[in-house]
Amino acid sequence: FSKLSGEEYIPGGFSNLDQELEEELMNDFDDDFDDQITRRSRYISSIRSSNPTINVTRSPIELWQRARILIAIHLYKLQNKIPNLHNDISTTVDSSLKKTTNSADKSNYLGKLFEEKENTEERKIIFGLSVLKQFLLDSTQQYQYIDFYDIEQGYIIMCNITVQSPNIAIDQKNNSKLLVYSMNKKLLNDSCTVEFDCPFQFNFMICIPIFRLILGFMNIKKQQSLMILIGDASRKSIFLSKQEISDTIYSILYIHEVSMLFIGCMGRVFLYNTQPLQFISQPLFISELTQLPFHSTEPIIHICQIGIYRSIGILSNRYFILWQYVPTEKLLLKFCNPYRYDFIRCHYIPKYDYIVFAFIDGFVLIYQLNQMKQIRRYQYHWKMITDLKNNQNILLSSSLDHRINIWNLETLQHIYQYNTNEEIFQIDIIHENLFYYRTLQNIVIFKLNLHTLLFSMTKSKVLALKLFTHIQKIARVTVILEDYSCILVSPVSGCCLTYVPNTAKKPIKQILHDISRSSIYSLQFNGEIILYHTYNNPCVAQYKIQTKSEQYAITCMTLINPMRTHLFSLNATQISTEKSLGKQAIFFGHANGYISLFQGDSLIMEPILAHKNSIVCLETSRASMDTSNISFTNSEVLLSCSTDRIIHIWDLTINKSDESIQLIHIITIEQEKNISFETIKFLSMIDNFLVAN
Repeated sequence: FSKLSGEEYIPGGFSNLDQELEEELMNDFDDDFDDQITRRSRYISSIRSSNPTINVTRSPIELWQRARILIAIHLYKLQNKIPNLHNDISTTVDSSLKKTTNSADKSNYLGKLFEEKENTEERKIIFGLSVLKQFLLDSTQQYQYIDFYDIEQGYIIMCNITVQSPNIAIDQKNNSKLLVYSMNKKLLNDSCTVEFDCPFQFNFMICIPIFRLILGFMNIKKQQSLMILIGDASRKSIFLSKQEISDTIYSILYIHEVSMLFIGCMGRVFLYNTQPLQFISQPLFISELTQLPFHSTEPIIHICQIGIYRSIGILSNRYFILWQYVPTEKLLLKFCNPYRYDFIRCHYIPKYDYIVFAFIDGFVLIYQLNQMKQIRRYQYHWKMITDLKNNQNILLSSSLDHRINIWNLETLQHIYQYNTNEEIFQIDIIHENLFYYRTLQNIVIFKLNLHTLLFSMTKSKVLALKLFTHIQKIARVTVILEDYSCILVSPVSGCCLTYVPNTAKKPIKQILHDISRSSIYSLQFNGEIILYHTYNNPCVAQYKIQTKSEQYAITCMTLINPMRTHLFSLNATQISTEKSLGKQAIFFGHANGYISLFQGDSLIMEPILAHKNSIVCLETSRASMDTSNISFTNSEVLLSCSTDRIIHIWDLTINKSDESIQLIHIITIEQEKNISFETIKFLSMIDNFLVAN
């Protein structure tokens, strides 16, 4: 849209992402109305929490920008211009269509819809994770722990590996080695490998770049561990010194800025001074942290730095502790696990003051640390989460379920998932957009491309675009072309999913996509509606909906999700548990001024006389669902407009006597006559911003 500046650009989809990789990802429009997680216990899951959830309130400026976008879309439709878009999906569309049709004419027709590919490799855009370098061990070796140096010329990855030997005794430990991978910053493929024998098999290992040292930790027997200092590759990884620790080590945290090393053991945390490292000496033991509420049999499974508070976060299976180390040592916060499964990781994000908790079942909770109020909850892993890291505005998580998930921290939206086909034990950020993850026998260096583009440019002019969303399924975009055929596009991959041919060669008035039932409704100008199912490509007409007389002719239609209306909060589920609130309800506007409910499963409604004149627009509002005195923002409502330019806003409620749906009039808006005498053709509403044209 040429009227919008770069800052106001709203991405509509992700290019060249296979449809099989689509996750529960809504685009920016849908994200702002994603309330099922954050408001009024609407999150439908077997997981329940007694803690209230808090939504991030959007500013009036942002709401107004979105209203401007709606206006821009309408102006674009009037001007009938083709947007300057550069994504390429023609191959995906053509191949999928040829597989699903036996008609040569149909294939030729579809070929005319899209541009032919030119300079395919130059235009190719890969969304998501791109592998840059891979280090692979043979079947007899496994990575035990890794860390890296960031030096001026490149990166040095230090790896402690174990070597399986068929002749080793059961009660003996496997052989261990140190592998050193060096990479050039400019040419990541330019790498070399050095190998050293190592008598130690580390449970934890950290690299200290400024001193070019390796600090390793190994549990040798119950309640006894070793801290080992080793020189780096330039010193041929020579053994320097070792120090005993009288407990089993479960976690470590090194903070170079304050020369502190924290070691988490069984119910206690030890503090060491690391200044002696500059003299190639062992860290100096300072003290054991006091006032910790952990039991002596409760392991400290993770420690994270919380720099803003000059504190550390200490995690056991049951508790999260915020402990301040300067200027005075004291306990700031004790937080009990709110979930039924154990904590496994915690991670602090200073930019947003978020503390992220991960659980052994793959569940993720995000809290605002200063108030310890829950912000979001996610269930995108189904096994134990092994690591959490953030970089700029994204959060990464890895898991034993083979998956890496990525979230946008600005919108708290899940934006990408990658399947490695291996259990992931570690993930980290090397530099800006350079990452690695570790499996048992694999280290993969990768980068992320999370920029988005709109869809492929078509040869046929685009007459209308419409976004359709659902609270539990992926959003879809319908595109009406110049010949009144319709394309259904995924905003995730940018690919054509199916299309509706206009075999009758007649103009159509409106297209409606019911995601919950995989149906497309095509409203003709004569008032007839043709129903298609999206299972086929191209779509095949199922049946026709036609009124008995012109008086009741259908002039417009819309759909609304009952879960986003007041029906969900008015004890509707207690009145009739068998009612289907999960699927979308479809309403028709008629020439005689009535509004009727066409499709609502077990929901029923008597037609209501909404206007004295013919209804020309019927729409559903977009609401942030925030608790407010303004009813428009508490839930989604219906908007109707007639030929006399009178707009009504309707709320949905339940008649307890017969459990039918009722439309309750909220407010009437009448356009001043001196503004325009034309009939309103475009109607939309975001929270309490209404746009009519």
